[in-house]
Parts: sequence; structure tokens; C-alpha cells
Amino acid sequence: MSDIKTHVITGKVAWASVIRPVNKYKSEDLEYRVSVEVDMDTIDLLNSLGSQKKYKKLIDKKTGDEVLPGRFMTFSRPAGDNVAPLLVVDKEGNKVDQLVGNGSTAKVSIALIPYNSPEFGSGVKAQLTAVQVLDLVPYQSNKTNSTAVADAAGIAALGLSTNDEDLI
Repeated sequence: MSDIKTHVITGKVAWASVIRPVNKYKSEDLEYRVSVEVDMDTIDLLNSLGSQKKYKKLIDKKTGDEVLPGRFMTFSRPAGDNVAPLLVVDKEGNKVDQLVGNGSTAKVSIALIPYNSPEFGSGVKAQLTAVQVLDLVPYQSNKTNSTAVADAAGIAALGLSTNDEDLI
């Protein structure tokens, strides 16, 4: 099963932990992660290629407000000592070192990787491979705590979550 396909999604991004990795949910393992706005054509295309990824609305759990309007899918990839950093470039192809803020426009490249395991069955994993920032909105923390600012790229540091009831 080495039939890996790639796809590029262009849209607004949120909660972009693409410069500095963050901890996976309830884990010490690190990952790069970004949520990108998707339209129904993209959702249908990914489903037709075997991905079972769902879209959701991005909700601030403190206020109940949408972070950005629209449908978003979140993509990630492992990070750590034995993994190369995620490639993040601007529209000219220059490396981006600045934190990417909510509302930035980017091209998000994903690999659709087929899998088949006795434990999980078969399917297609959609994994983040690279990001090209087309219109950078600099990240701005809404926290004053220096620890939160230092880890500002992470969802946990922002005090945000997704509303699982919005999953389709």
C-alpha cells in the first residue's frame, strides 16, 4: 500500500502550530498542527480519496464564539528529535520564522497515506506535509502570562477547544 497521494488546500488558517510544535492531546509527544478552512468540494474530494476526516467549527471555549467563521479541518504531523521540522515558507518560497496568526491565508499540503492494520482496520490518513503562507496575520496572544506567551502557538496555551458537537 504505497499509493500516497498529495493534495493542497488553500484557505484561512487558525491555531497554526507550524513554527513550534505542541504536545498532542493528553500526550507528551510533539506534533505540528494547523486547522484550515475547507469548502464542500474539498470535503467531498478528500472523502472520495478515502479520508474520513471530519470538519468542524472552531469555538473559543471561554466565550462560545467562533474563532473564525466557516468549516475547518485540522491536519498534523509528528515532531521531535528524529523528525525534520515542518517546511513553512512565504509566497516567495522564503522560510517563515514568525508565528502564524488566526486568519492568515495559506496553502496547506497534505499527504493521503493508505493504511491497513489489524487493530484499526484500513483507511487513509491525511498528514500535514508543508505550509505556504500567502497572507500572514502575525500571531497575537490574548494572554499576559509569560508562560502562555512562550507557548502561544498551542491550542492549550490559548485556552481554546473545538466543539465536537459540530462534527458531521
